Amino acid sequence: MTTAQLANNTFSYINSKRLRPKFDTLEFAGNFIASHTSNEKVVTSGNGIQLLTRSFINPPAAELAAEDHHNVRLHYNTADVRHLTRGQSYLLSGLVVGKRFHDMPFLECEMEGNATVSHLLPVDKGPIISGLGTITQISETLNIMGLREGLEFYVKHNVGAYTVFGEDFIIVKYILAHNPRSQSFARNLRVGQRGAFGAIMGEWCRSDGAIVAELRGAIVGNK
Repeated sequence: MTTAQLANNTFSYINSKRLRPKFDTLEFAGNFIASHTSNEKVVTSGNGIQLLTRSFINPPAAELAAEDHHNVRLHYNTADVRHLTRGQSYLLSGLVVGKRFHDMPFLECEMEGNATVSHLLPVDKGPIISGLGTITQISETLNIMGLREGLEFYVKHNVGAYTVFGEDFIIVKYILAHNPRSQSFARNLRVGQRGAFGAIMGEWCRSDGAIVAELRGAIVGNK
């Protein structure tokens, strides 16, 4: 999705053949705080050194279940991103490239600094993720009165073209709030539809093995 579509909370349907690219993606952009010292992994034949460090999203999710967390692993080359220092916050962008079972996702950092993020994106609320994938499950959410509060649906992003980090796909649980702008869109969602989704990254849900994210925009192909 474009930054303008995300900023305008675009929810729409198009002919599936018009979705681009044809392969799945999942990109990220936002603030992260390095929580550990980077570990040197591989000295490249070109410029820079490949490093891996643990981090957590900034700002973190307000509420977490006991078994959930907001940690990620950042993989980067010092030719593109400066050496990340424990306790410091960094504005980074790149690709979500994989995960291990019930573990934190791996993020491939490609750029650092203000140039990585459009001013249209609300990264102050958390990192933005956006990309293409296929809906695998849909369910309604209810409030304490039993009234419909919104919708949550799971999307499988096959990122295997990029990853060497464990499983070659990422599941994202997108949370769609119930409001006039999204009502008609939500009514037409179906399992098996492929689309482009943009959201604010919240946390990692261990029970679902998924990133939890607040949906900000979507363009879905009609089956």
